[in-house]
Parts: sequence; C-alpha cells; structure tokens
Amino acid sequence: MIAITGATGITDTFNFSTAVTGIVFSEVSLGQPGVATQYTFDQGFSIEACGPNAVFGGGCITHSGDTLLGHVSDGTILFTGGPATSLSFTSQNPEFWNGFTIGLIEGPTPPPAVPEPDTLALVVRAF
Repeated sequence: MIAITGATGITDTFNFSTAVTGIVFSEVSLGQPGVATQYTFDQGFSIEACGPNAVFGGGCITHSGDTLLGHVSDGTILFTGGPATSLSFTSQNPEFWNGFTIGLIEGPTPPPAVPEPDTLALVVRAF
C-alpha cells in the first residue's frame, strides 16, 4: 500500500515500461467526514467496487468526470482508456492520511494451440 499525507496540487505519476490496459486503483480512507479529498486523473475510469469504511464510518467513493472524491471512503476504480504508458493524478483538499494500491487486471488466457494435422496423427498413433 502506498500512503499519502497532505499535499495540495501535487501531481503523482506512475510510468510503465510498456503500454498497459486494465489499470486498477484501490483506495482506502480517502477524505475526511466534512471535506472531500479529490484525485483528478489524466484518464477516465469507472467505479468497480466500494464499501463503507469500517474504521471511521465513511461511505463509497464517488466521481465527477475524471475526479475521484471521498469522505473517508473506500473503493476500487478501473481505468477505461486504451493502452497507457503512464497514469497521473493531482490531489486537492488533502487530509492527514489515505492509502491505495495499484495493479493490472490480467487479460484472458489465450486458448491452447491447436495441433497441426501431421502432429495430431502422431499423437493418435502413440496411443
């Protein structure tokens, strides 16, 4: 987990060695009860999961455009754009502490290779 404390107007960037898709970002304890902390991303996203914060009683994360909002909120977002070599966000209305993890959704497993006709005949003869 990466923890963030304070910082208004600072842009954080993750750089990837190759273009990736399926970037997920899971947030815990974003914001304060009376003040929404905001992360404005450089890519669009959808909220995939959220839940109440059991420690401080916050609710689900929300969003407005490419900005993630939280009042002591937890949740997971999925970035919906095409392949990207970086992901950046700028924080507004900082708070004492919040944390997140970032990862990738693994793509579908490719189907097994279909044997060529000659190879298939050799396999059948072996039995």
